[in-house]
Formats: sequence, C-alpha cells, structure tokens
Amino acid sequence: MRVLAGNGVTIIGVKVASPERQAPLDPVIQQRIYAEEIYRAQVRGELEKLGPRKSLAATLWTTVNSAFVLFVFGSVVLSLISFLYQSKEHERAAAKEREQFMVNAATEVEHRSWLADDNVPETSKITDHTQFNAHQYLTLAPNAAFASLYPEFAQLSAISVLVELRRVCATAPACPNAEDALEQIDQLGIVARDWPSMSIDERIEGRLRAAEAIQSLRNALWLQDERSSGKKNPQQKK
Repeated sequence: MRVLAGNGVTIIGVKVASPERQAPLDPVIQQRIYAEEIYRAQVRGELEKLGPRKSLAATLWTTVNSAFVLFVFGSVVLSLISFLYQSKEHERAAAKEREQFMVNAATEVEHRSWLADDNVPETSKITDHTQFNAHQYLTLAPNAAFASLYPEFAQLSAISVLVELRRVCATAPACPNAEDALEQIDQLGIVARDWPSMSIDERIEGRLRAAEAIQSLRNALWLQDERSSGKKNPQQKK
C-alpha cells in the first residue's frame, strides 16, 4: 500500500525522500569516481593500441620469420652444405688416387712377371748347369739387370709393392688379389730354392710350376678387377 504524504512517499510505513530532494554527493566521493573513470579510459585506450593478444604459435612464427633468424638459419644450412660437398669431393679424390695406385701397382708387378717369365729356362735348354734366376725379378728391387715401370716403385721389390697393395686393398671395394699374388711368388721362390738339387726331369717339372705360378700371379692381379669393373689387363700379351 502506497500513500502520498506531503513532500515524500510512504511505502509500507517507511517514509523515503523524493529524488529531487536527495542530498548531493560529497565532493570527495565525486572526485574519486571521476578519477576512476579517467583511469579506466586510459587503460582501455592502451589495450586498444596493443591489439588482440597473439597466441604462442603466432609469436613463435613471428620470431622464426624475422630477418635475423632467417640469416642465421641460412648461414648454418650453407655451411653444412659446403662441408658435405667438400667431404664428398675429398672422398672422391681419395678413391681416385687409391684406384690409380692399384692400377699402377698391379701393372708394375705384372711388368716384372713378364721379365721373370722371359727368364724361365726353356725346357729344351735345361741341363745340369742351367741356373734359375726368374724369381729375382720379383724378389729383388730394380737394379742394373732391370728397371721399374713407374718411378715410385724404383726402390721396391715386387713383394714390397704387393704388400703395399694389400694394405690399400683393405679399404677398397674391389682391387687385385695381392694375397694370392704373394703366394704365387712364394711358389716361384720354392722352385728357385730347390733348383740346384733338382735332376733334369725335376727341373723340367719345376719350370712348368714356375710358369704356372707367374701366370696365376697375373690372374690374381687382374681377374677380380675385370669382374668388378669390366676392365681388362692393359699389359696382357696376346
């Protein structure tokens, strides 16, 4: 129940002053409210300048896509590519040098095997006084009797060349069978060792064994190379 009473309004027995009759706010309170509104306006303006908040992924992409990061990344990639290229070139040069050495070494030993073959006594000329010197072309270093084919082997016997060839072959995918070649030289050495005490018939048989050993030596130098690369012995006689 509402009853008008004079200049006020009575609601359920409570008298409330009319709005036009309310007392004005205290100046201190007004100043505080005004300051709060000013502060809110300032914060709102600063937030609008910053724009919407970026996600972590967007922030990372902006950082990665910056000029400095792209420069550093490009430098690292170029350095890695350069390193890999130089390593590949070094490996290719080393492989080429190793292959050239193997060809030269095999050709050198084969050259001396032909000298040895030429000095194996002919069957018709074998007598009690016939000497066997064929093995010296493979067991001795070049001397007044013969010269090396390549200057780098001028101070090495064929055995020494084959030992070095065996060392190089340990890191090569395909190369002459130096181990087998050394075994054939050993067989030739056995014939030379026993030659003085052999009868004529034994010398004829020993001469055949020596010729077979020399041929097997040449086969060991080139057979594996032919299977792997299709190359043929450039020094082989027809």
